[in-house]
Amino acid sequence: MSLAIKDTRGPFVEGQSAMQKAFKDVGGLIFQFQYFPDKKHSCFPFASAGLISILDLTPDQIKQDATPVFERLHPDDEKTFYKVIKKSMETLESWDYDYRVVLPRQGLKWLRGHGRPEKLSDGSYLWNGCMMDITDRKLIEVDLYESKQRLQLAMESTKDGLWDWNVKTDKVFYSNESKALLGYQPDELKNTSDDWNSKVHPEDRASYYDDMHNHFDGKTPYYFNEHRILCKDGHYKWILDRGKVIEWDSSGNPLRVIGTHSDISLQKQRELEARTKIDIIEDQNNRLTNFAHIVSHNLRSHSGNFEMLLDLVDEADSSEEKLEMVNHLKKVSESLSETIAHLNKVVSIQTNLNKGLEKISLSNCIVNTVSVLKGEIDKKNAIITNKVSSEIFVDHNPAYLESILLNLISNGLKYKHADRNPEIILETIYENGKLSLKVSDNGIGIDLKKHGKNLFGMYKTFHGNNDAKGIGLFITKNQIESLGGTIAVESEVNVGTSFKITFN
Repeated sequence: MSLAIKDTRGPFVEGQSAMQKAFKDVGGLIFQFQYFPDKKHSCFPFASAGLISILDLTPDQIKQDATPVFERLHPDDEKTFYKVIKKSMETLESWDYDYRVVLPRQGLKWLRGHGRPEKLSDGSYLWNGCMMDITDRKLIEVDLYESKQRLQLAMESTKDGLWDWNVKTDKVFYSNESKALLGYQPDELKNTSDDWNSKVHPEDRASYYDDMHNHFDGKTPYYFNEHRILCKDGHYKWILDRGKVIEWDSSGNPLRVIGTHSDISLQKQRELEARTKIDIIEDQNNRLTNFAHIVSHNLRSHSGNFEMLLDLVDEADSSEEKLEMVNHLKKVSESLSETIAHLNKVVSIQTNLNKGLEKISLSNCIVNTVSVLKGEIDKKNAIITNKVSSEIFVDHNPAYLESILLNLISNGLKYKHADRNPEIILETIYENGKLSLKVSDNGIGIDLKKHGKNLFGMYKTFHGNNDAKGIGLFITKNQIESLGGTIAVESEVNVGTSFKITFN
């Protein structure tokens, strides 16, 4: 586009003095730009005083020739600028363009130009428009873009995701990394908040929303939440979700929130493993404390009885009294031996956790146990019903399994109801992919509200039987748990009791 122009007069340049006064205090530059296609001339018939600050020029310098303006265009933007003006002339549509200029005194500047064209009767084209200095905003945009690029590179290196939520429109930008965390391709996840929210694990949604609202309400400086998220392949992954409101409206409502997604599944797995180890240690400490209490209490009791009886032997006046004291000593000695035997059993169970396991027919083991107890079963007219299939096998320690069955079946015989013959049923059930053995009786039952917490405690008895030692269920529970199983109980007084052993 040639930049030569002659002085032209017309109705559109009349009253320029009045226009200069009108636009004196208007920021930026208000202009009229005229182009004559046949002569390839261009000029600025009118330019407001803002021209000086915008382009380092005075209105008189470009009134007849626009060349000084075009000479200030940045070389990289010059070609596109001419194309924009040419298209506006051909279509008579307004033009808008951000471009750079290089000024003698001010150096590089960013300008935003706008012009609305009209074709005049003499064949020339006139644009009424404006130019604004947008250098500061462009520098901020450049800094923001560069920061975003650096953040994106950092995200890509750490595989963390980035999200940017427009709260008002509910549109969310999820970076490719955020989508990849869930196993999605860039075009597979929509850009609304519900696309993420709906995938949060139901058990985590309350805290997920609470933490976000606490930040919105100003209770926390940042949004921070850990939750499980449903992935494309159907499994859940742990995500650390962090963010901050960066824009608020005049009423204090959030408008824009930016945050990150981090995969913490491995960390959560390690935490779970650590928690499991801590639970095991705490359980072992509790057992040790319980064991130490039993040893301290029972052995001291026996020791005290020995000392007292020995003193009585020394003080006895006759041989009959001494013989009576000696008989008492024998009973105390027998009781001590029994106590030590019980303690040895507990120690053996809790320290030999690596005993070899064998594949055992559960039904055959029940049959063998019933044979051992045949005398007691016949004596009490008991009915034992074995519903366990001969095809069911378990990986277990044979001695432990026999001990467990002996304990539970003998308890069903020992604590029978006075008004009926004992009936004991053994059956298997499958729950959540695990095998359980259920041993049910119709005995006197246990008041679980009263004794439930102490049911498996050492030396805990509940029925007042003289031969009850309170060691059986304690040992049974330890045997089962030492191999990774569990035991549960249901009972109703005067109805019966049911124990359920779940194998690992």
